[in-house]
Amino acid sequence: MPRVQGGIRGTIAVHPVRRRLLGPGLLIVLLAACAGPGASRAQLPASVSVVGADGGDRHLCVVDDEHLARCLGANEFGQSGDGDARLDRSIAQPVVGLTDVVEVSAGRDFSCARTAAGQVACWGQNLIGQIGNGLRFSAQLVPSPVEGLPDALTDITTGANHACAGGAAGAWCWGDGRVGQLGNGDRLDRSRPSEVAGLGPVVALAAGANHTCALDPSGAVRCWGAGDQGQLGDGEVVDRARPVAVGGLAPATAIAAGGETTCAIAAGGEVWCWGAGRLGQTGPGGEVVTTRPVPVPLPSPADQVAVAEGHACARLEGGVVWCWGDGRLGQRGPDVDGAAPSPLPLPGGAQQVAVEVARTCAVVRGQLRCWPERDA
Repeated sequence: MPRVQGGIRGTIAVHPVRRRLLGPGLLIVLLAACAGPGASRAQLPASVSVVGADGGDRHLCVVDDEHLARCLGANEFGQSGDGDARLDRSIAQPVVGLTDVVEVSAGRDFSCARTAAGQVACWGQNLIGQIGNGLRFSAQLVPSPVEGLPDALTDITTGANHACAGGAAGAWCWGDGRVGQLGNGDRLDRSRPSEVAGLGPVVALAAGANHTCALDPSGAVRCWGAGDQGQLGDGEVVDRARPVAVGGLAPATAIAAGGETTCAIAAGGEVWCWGAGRLGQTGPGGEVVTTRPVPVPLPSPADQVAVAEGHACARLEGGVVWCWGDGRLGQRGPDVDGAAPSPLPLPGGAQQVAVEVARTCAVVRGQLRCWPERDA
């Protein structure tokens, strides 16, 4: 099954045993049953079976069962990837020139995809070099290969205007670097990948709006970039241009980030979060600014976690999904009162979970459905 990843609104993390099959994304939820109340169906061709999806700021990309990437929504910067930026897309059409796609990640107004061979291509807005092809201009209408990356990469992630890719050889980032989110020791934008300083093998990457985190094979988590909301987890509210260790966190099996918040799953299935918590997205134990990981009280161990700008969700044993944080727009399901963790109204066990800024979506029997009720 293709993997999907998140961008400005958030990423999802899965337990490493499942990472080969499931991947990061928007509140994607792959369900064993149909969607719950208050879910609307996104506009996809009737013949398309969706196996994963990821949402940018105003556009959505999916991976279908033929390993093609498809995008819909806002398109003024070529976010659809089909070569034409004249009109927004109400129905997802294939991204031009990409086959054998296993992972897609959507940033604010651009997207990236990774193929089964480990190659990465990006498309959409490119004013800050976020496409990674050495150029800077307003729009890249079709996918362009990211230059200078090693082969056999195993993970990609996108923030607001930066992107990263990683694997056994380390991690590389490109695009917006003004607060150190490229992790190379400076604060410069880069239109080609720059190696993150001091990282060895990377198991997983997760990007919030302007920060990035990496999980290594030992379970250690290191973060870099914007730290003004404590999202780096080092006990400070300082931006960092090189990776710093997250303090007070047991060995992790998965990480996720969104907006100015970061979460991780510990080896026992406990979810810990840190960073911006003004909407309750770091859990009941968090504060407006939480600089060290705090546990989120959940009824059973989690194997997936997903973080958006104002809320987060976790998949628990048996496929139950619990969410916490902002639910005012219906992104945690209908009739949610308060920020404390509560179950998402799903009639069956979820296979995969992820989140978007103000929306939760589900891949249900090959169809994408979202909370609150509105088109994709």
